[in-house]
Amino acid sequence: LAYVLPVVERAFHERGLPYAIRSDNGPPFASAGLGGLSAFAVHLVKLGITPERIAPGHPEQNGRLERFHRTLKEAAMSPPAPTLADQQRVFDAFRRVYNEERPHEALGQRPPASRYAPSPRPYPNKVASPEYPAGVVVRRVRSNGEIKWAGERIFLSAALIGEPVGLVPYDDRRWAILFGHMEIGLLDGYAMRIIKTSVRVYTHVSGRSRALTRLWIPASGLCKVSGWSRRGGGRCVRASKRCAARASVASIMGQPAEPQEGNMRLGGRGGLRQSARRERRRPKMVEGHSVHRDWLLEHAGEMLDKRDRLQASGKIWGAAAHAVKLAAKRRGWPCYGHSDLRDIARYLSDQKGYEDIHALFTAAEGYHSNFYEDTRGVPDIRKGLQDAKRLVALLTRINDELPLGARAPGGRDYQDYAKRHRRAS
Repeated sequence: LAYVLPVVERAFHERGLPYAIRSDNGPPFASAGLGGLSAFAVHLVKLGITPERIAPGHPEQNGRLERFHRTLKEAAMSPPAPTLADQQRVFDAFRRVYNEERPHEALGQRPPASRYAPSPRPYPNKVASPEYPAGVVVRRVRSNGEIKWAGERIFLSAALIGEPVGLVPYDDRRWAILFGHMEIGLLDGYAMRIIKTSVRVYTHVSGRSRALTRLWIPASGLCKVSGWSRRGGGRCVRASKRCAARASVASIMGQPAEPQEGNMRLGGRGGLRQSARRERRRPKMVEGHSVHRDWLLEHAGEMLDKRDRLQASGKIWGAAAHAVKLAAKRRGWPCYGHSDLRDIARYLSDQKGYEDIHALFTAAEGYHSNFYEDTRGVPDIRKGLQDAKRLVALLTRINDELPLGARAPGGRDYQDYAKRHRRAS
């Protein structure tokens, strides 16, 4: 890198920045790490340049360069000059003839110099790290190549040390990992491991998508919420709609709550350690429930527009469940299954005076059954979506009464309430 970077930067200063650079999968352009990123590729991304890579073992995907190498060897290296200085003079003469005199069939028998224009993108005065739009959760890669996520340390790549990466929900359990305008992999939030995937390219825009030149990934789409356009196989949904996290996501990334001895689960040193770990992870859990709740509500509307009753029903139930889990995690209450969700909804209805909470949650639970039975029509499901949004609004109102770092009073009261109600039923 120490030898390559100065030469490349000199060319960038003289000719401007390209939108993309195509290469094979070897160093210094690529590596075997996450997203194929090398230190040189990271520098290119920070300049806004997309590292395009051909498929391994397929040089024909970069046929123009291979054809150029053939011409170069025939004209300037057969035989090679006796000294390096003589060889450089031969190269200089070849470059002038190739660019200014030699006709090219692809250009209508005209030389490349007649068509060439420098890039309009100047080299920046300062090479800055990537920035991400609102709704993207940002983590900075540590000196050992790891990030901290939900209390766990996850290794990404040594090439990304010191750089910020973004994470947006990909589906119900996985997060897409972004570096700059590239999706470089997935994070499994349950197994806490990295999943390597093919690289996807985005463009951060305001308004309309700006075209990138000669991208080998054909499909594209524009996220109306975040301003990120998808360029890669598949639909835009997986990236754009899942990055519909509100700007409030950043506001709930507060400091981890300090564990309080009175709220720890007793039962030995192991139980105390596990309870303290849950306390440290609570803000991240709250963040995850908030993001998934918003995405499920939005996606339920999309499924209804497509008249997909089953998926819309499942998303309505999922949004309601995440909304109640969010209220529970904000208060440090246990929530492991459907019965806990029902108890929490009923307790909040009784204690907060919002009787609609329990009724709306019960109605949403009916759409969980509809996902399997398919007995409700589109108008009924659309009404259920509106009820789910009302439930979210009510729970958000009572959640705003409690700072994230604070424990809700009455935690023991809630557990006693749940036990009494279960014995009575």
